[in-house]
Amino acid sequence: MHEKMYIFDRQEHIDIIRGIGIILMIMGHIGFGESFDIYIHAFHMPVFYIISGYLFKTKEVATEQFIVKKARQLLIPYFFFSIISFFMVYVLHGAKAIDFWKECNDTFFNPTNGMVPVAGALWFLPALFWLNVIFHFLHKWFGHNNYLLFGITLIIGFLAMFVTDFYDIYLPMGLDAAFVGVAFMGTGYFIKIILKKRSTLCIFNMNIGIFLVVLILHRYLIFFNGLVNFRGAIYQNVLLTWINALLGTILLWNLSKWLSYSKNKWKKGNIIQGIEQIGAHSITFVCLNQVVIEVVVPKLGVEILENTSVPFMKETVILFIVCFILYVLMEILENSKLKVVLGK
Repeated sequence: MHEKMYIFDRQEHIDIIRGIGIILMIMGHIGFGESFDIYIHAFHMPVFYIISGYLFKTKEVATEQFIVKKARQLLIPYFFFSIISFFMVYVLHGAKAIDFWKECNDTFFNPTNGMVPVAGALWFLPALFWLNVIFHFLHKWFGHNNYLLFGITLIIGFLAMFVTDFYDIYLPMGLDAAFVGVAFMGTGYFIKIILKKRSTLCIFNMNIGIFLVVLILHRYLIFFNGLVNFRGAIYQNVLLTWINALLGTILLWNLSKWLSYSKNKWKKGNIIQGIEQIGAHSITFVCLNQVVIEVVVPKLGVEILENTSVPFMKETVILFIVCFILYVLMEILENSKLKVVLGK
């Protein structure tokens, strides 16, 4: 009963997965140490590619309609918040802090290699736009055979990882990251297909013992593979990178189901509901988290926590402050006419 609810309904646990991924992204931007950075980079961004594939609708949609919808959802926030970031840097640091033409060039042509001021995470939005467009066509051409589609997406994604990493290639508007993401979006789509088969449900319904074993194995494989960075086109061993992203998604899937079940069973899910809301409205957190971290937080006097003996005390306080501010901004944007800038 619970399995069907979690797998085939709107699936609040999917939003919890995305919420956890967003929190890990924010922690990475705050800085919780090199080891933490290596660990989360192995899966916290590709999990969004995989979830996008899982949620991909199979019914036929006109190409023009699909592209317009994705452009509204992803490119409008990208360009709007890029402009906001330019403005904030200009106000705070003056014109000398911005190389205007370089920033314009990076925004339009090089978001994965260039750095949008105080909003570097924005690269993900155009990459996700192009990924959806590419996958739309692949599904249109090869969707009649799920195994063929899955194989083609793996080949494209693995080749893109190898070529962009080895030759240090960056394509306009995040196309390089989009081609890499094809392997992960295809994996997410295939997960949806195999979850319809009862015999394959066990890996998405682990008991705590198996979960801990997979968690330990996952951690070992991540550090064995080394630092992976999907924005910087650093992929190490291509197969291991894909496996680590998949295992990370499976672990988050199981964890999120437990959290979702706990929230529904005990009715004490305020924190879990917060994580779910972050995942459901993740655009605000992607677009504004670095603005809050780099512009707002330094003015709050958290430096007094520098000398505390508690490890990562300052970083943890900053995390809660950033999440709270972003949550408030999310409520303001989502419940006003300003929601248009979020692609609504």
